[in-house]
Amino acid sequence: VKCPEITENLRSEKGNEKSILSVTNESPILIKLAWVNFEGENSKDWTPAAIKPGATESYHTTIGHYFRVYGYLPTSRLVLLKEYAIHTKQDSFSISGDCDDIGNTLQLEAQQRDNEMNQLVHDQQAP
Repeated sequence: VKCPEITENLRSEKGNEKSILSVTNESPILIKLAWVNFEGENSKDWTPAAIKPGATESYHTTIGHYFRVYGYLPTSRLVLLKEYAIHTKQDSFSISGDCDDIGNTLQLEAQQRDNEMNQLVHDQQAP
């Protein structure tokens, strides 16, 4: 599955109806939400903590707001995992992190660790 790309002209709508958004991280990496403001940019004013694998976090928001969910790859790179619009007073979604960038990066990191361990095991001069 290809990771999504940022949707152009996506922006939150102003609204008065409050909502609670619950997000569950079912991926093997940390994820972070970004609120898409009324100009279509990720807001720098709202920066919640990252959500750990297996955790669920809830946020007070408004119907019509959009969010982007990013995953922290081990390479210190952020990858877009989902864009989501709030539609109901109680909204929720989960992130599985099954897009190619995550799987490929985690697999490459595991191979690099295996190679390094094999070198250490075979190098009798290694500390």
